[in-house]
Amino acid sequence: MGREVLVVIPHHASFIDQDIRIMESEFDVGTFLYRDPRDRFPLLRELHRSRIGMAWFVLGYAYAMVLTRPLTGARSLLIAGGWDVEALPEHGYGEMRWPKRRRRTAFALARADRTLAVSAYSLSLLQGIAPQAFASVLYHGFDPDQFTMGNGDRVGVLTVARVAPETWSLKGLNTFLAAARRLPSIPFMIVGDTSRAGALLEGRSPNVIVTGPLSQSELVGVYQRSQVYAQLSGVESFGCSLAEAMLCGCVPVVSDRGALPEVVGGVGETVPYGDVTTTVEAIRRALSSDDGHRARSRVRTQFPLERRAAELVCEARRLLGEAK
Repeated sequence: MGREVLVVIPHHASFIDQDIRIMESEFDVGTFLYRDPRDRFPLLRELHRSRIGMAWFVLGYAYAMVLTRPLTGARSLLIAGGWDVEALPEHGYGEMRWPKRRRRTAFALARADRTLAVSAYSLSLLQGIAPQAFASVLYHGFDPDQFTMGNGDRVGVLTVARVAPETWSLKGLNTFLAAARRLPSIPFMIVGDTSRAGALLEGRSPNVIVTGPLSQSELVGVYQRSQVYAQLSGVESFGCSLAEAMLCGCVPVVSDRGALPEVVGGVGETVPYGDVTTTVEAIRRALSSDDGHRARSRVRTQFPLERRAAELVCEARRLLGEAK
């Protein structure tokens, strides 16, 4: 008998690695890093040795997993993470901008044994692609013991994002910096990779601090010292950094796009995407708000790690009962 679960991923990320750890706690698990089409035949060999193939993101390897089920016998559990079922040509974002990829994704979603979406927003996208998909929402989960409130003073406005030409408007960084310029006495901070920022950050106002990437413990410390967390994106399938910041007591200011209103649930401030004036007014209110405890409570009750772990394991057990 082969392994129980093969987790197929395009890269490592904290939320992906967390799911791998969940599965490893209950099952015999292998991990396959799919980098390009040359990995197709090695993937098929590994699927043949596995009872379930679990694909993080509904990309080309998910299509191959579902297509070759008659050969490998492996049942399929797909996780739609957002950009894999999105099409935003104005931001140059989303796999569904190309008709061929859309057709393959529709095939995979329609024939997969089970698909999980990280938000109701992402579920609506995938149902638009494949209405017959056997799919439901399973939110990301967060550990409140890992992301704590802290007990020091809080100041300023934080966002976490990679700074690059393709993320500039997608992540609302242009709006973030425009708001900072209008609030020169308030510290604003960007945490994230700036290796491809080029000239984007030149001329930013003096109250904007850019740190580059931080370790998780360093990031938690920044969350705990920030009053406001701003996620002003053109779209987010969930917003993991937003949820982490809320757990640490930051008051959220988010755009009205994607799953962001779904995550904050009325806590903090929601603003029209790209509206600098409204964003500045919302940040002013959030800076004097005492919504930090409500923000933490929102994430603790709505997105607990225990719920994600239990439901993910349950889905795998059900498929194992039906597997070869």
